[in-house]
Amino acid sequence: MVVEFDLTLQQLYYTMQRAVICHKIGGYGEVLSLSSTEIPSVHDDTVKVRVLAAGIAFPDVLVVEGKHMMKREPPFVPASELCGVVVEIGEDVDSVKVGDYVFGTSLTGSLAEFALMRDVDCHPVPAGVVPEVCAGFEINYGTAWHGLKDLANISEGETVLILGASGGVGMAAIDIS
Repeated sequence: MVVEFDLTLQQLYYTMQRAVICHKIGGYGEVLSLSSTEIPSVHDDTVKVRVLAAGIAFPDVLVVEGKHMMKREPPFVPASELCGVVVEIGEDVDSVKVGDYVFGTSLTGSLAEFALMRDVDCHPVPAGVVPEVCAGFEINYGTAWHGLKDLANISEGETVLILGASGGVGMAAIDIS
């Protein structure tokens, strides 16, 4: 997979980035703005990723509105799923290397130019899969898999009725079943 983006080595040393910031808890249409924020620093077991695509799921909206079980204190960068290219790794990271294309969940929010991921949350992007698909994969397919396999314990040959397949999780459930 080859994804082109204009990122020079000098840009990796900038300290500021553009990101969508949630400045206070409330309606997502009222509390989000494009702002400048510091580029997160890598820790021992984390990876810095140049975000190529971000996934936004219903839980991300609930977090911004203060209605999710996971509460965040503003200001923060919303959304957790992303696909990108590794630009820096922490000292203890040996599962990925700079230049790898990865997808997964972010520690620092994915609606930014750069984000941090734990190395164990980095999954390799399969050949031929575009970043926009990978960025929305983990939460939708993970939720569907958990419901169908872990909780319902469906197996091959069983019939599954999926009510409400208009969103990402429902479409993933159809795909899995």
